[in-house]
Amino acid sequence: MTAVNVEARHAEIKRRYAWQAEQRREKPDQARLITLIRLRELERIFQSRYGRFLPDDDAGMDDLTVAAHHVAFLRGDVVTHIVAWARSWAPWLPQDKAKQLAERVAAEPRKFTADALAWRLRLSMAERTALKVTTIGAFDLSKAEREEERKRKRREAERARRAKARSGMSRGRPRKMRGQQVEKILLATDFTLTSDTAREVSEGTAAADHPTRENKLNSVQAARSSLSDLEAQPAMPPSNSTRAGSPDIVQPPFDAINQAVELARKHPSMRLPKDRPAVQRMFERFWPRYARAAVQIAVRFYGRFQPERDTRDWGIVFRMFLDREVEAIEIHRERRRELDRKREARSTLDRYTSPARELTRDDIWARETEREARRARRAEILGRGRLRAAS
Repeated sequence: MTAVNVEARHAEIKRRYAWQAEQRREKPDQARLITLIRLRELERIFQSRYGRFLPDDDAGMDDLTVAAHHVAFLRGDVVTHIVAWARSWAPWLPQDKAKQLAERVAAEPRKFTADALAWRLRLSMAERTALKVTTIGAFDLSKAEREEERKRKRREAERARRAKARSGMSRGRPRKMRGQQVEKILLATDFTLTSDTAREVSEGTAAADHPTRENKLNSVQAARSSLSDLEAQPAMPPSNSTRAGSPDIVQPPFDAINQAVELARKHPSMRLPKDRPAVQRMFERFWPRYARAAVQIAVRFYGRFQPERDTRDWGIVFRMFLDREVEAIEIHRERRRELDRKREARSTLDRYTSPARELTRDDIWARETEREARRARRAEILGRGRLRAAS
C-alpha cells in the first residue's frame, strides 16, 4: 500500500470521526423519540392481541397501515423501513404489495393524535393500563378524565408513601418541634466535662510515661452498676400509661450497647477510648441523665412518656455526649500537663536547696550568675591560648 493510499484512508477516517462527533452533539429530535416510543407500544398491543404476527385479514391490514404511518416519521429510507417492518410482522403480505403500501404512505404520511389513534385501535383504559401504554389515549376515557385519574393515583401513592414514612408522632405542634425536642434534651441533660473517662484516659497515659508514679496518679473509681446483661435479655419498656415515669424504670433499647460501641468507633477523635468496657461505662453515665430529660420533655409536650417514640433519638444525643467526652479528655490532659510542669519546676528548685538552709531566689540567681562568669573566663583563657599557638 502506497503512502498516498494511507493518507487518503486516514483522511477518510478523520472525516467520519468528525461527522459522528457532530451527530452526537446534536440534540435528539423529541418528535422522533415520541414516534419511536409509540411504535414500540403499538408492537406491544399487537403482540398482546394477535401474538407474534398480524392476522391475514382486514384488521391486520389496518394495523399494518397504522404502523407504516409511524415508521414514515423516522429517519432514513422510509420505503425500505416500512417493507422491512411488514416482512417482520406480516410475512403473509407479498413483497410488491408491501412496497406499494410503503410508497403510498411515504408520499402522504399521517400523524395521529392520542385519542384518534385510541379510537382507531379500540384501546380501552384497562388494556392501556395493563400494557403500560403512555402515548396513546383510551376510547372509553377522555383526556380530562385520564388526567383526573392520574392525579388520583398520584395522591394515593403520596398518601401511601407518607404512611410508610410516618414516625408515629401526632400531627401538630410537637411534630414541628422535634428538632427543638432533641436540643432541649441536650440542655436538660447536664454532662459534666470533668468526666471519669477523661480521668481514666489521662491517668493511663501518665502511668505509661511515668511507671514509678503509678500508685500516686491512680484515682479511686466510683462503684458503677453493670449493664453487661443487656445482650442476654431484652429491655422491657414501661407502659404507655406512665405520665411522669421515673428514670429508674426507663430501660435502654435492646442492643443499645452494641450501637453505642459502633458510634464510638466511628467517632473521628483518636483520644476517645473505643474498647467495649470503656464505652459501656460511658453509656452507663449517659443513659440515666438522658432518660430523665426525655421523660420530662415528653410529659411536657405529649402529656405522657412513650419509650419507642421519645427515646428513638438517643443516638444523636450520644454522639454529642462523645464530643463532650473528647473535650473533657483534652481539658484533663492539659491540666495534667500543667501539673507536671509545676512539679518539674518545683523539683528544679529542690536541687538548689541546702540541708542547713533553704536558698532563696536571690541566692539561686547569684549562683547561676557566678557559674556563667566562670564559663566566660574559661572561654577567654582558651581563646588566648589558641591565639598564641597561631602566632
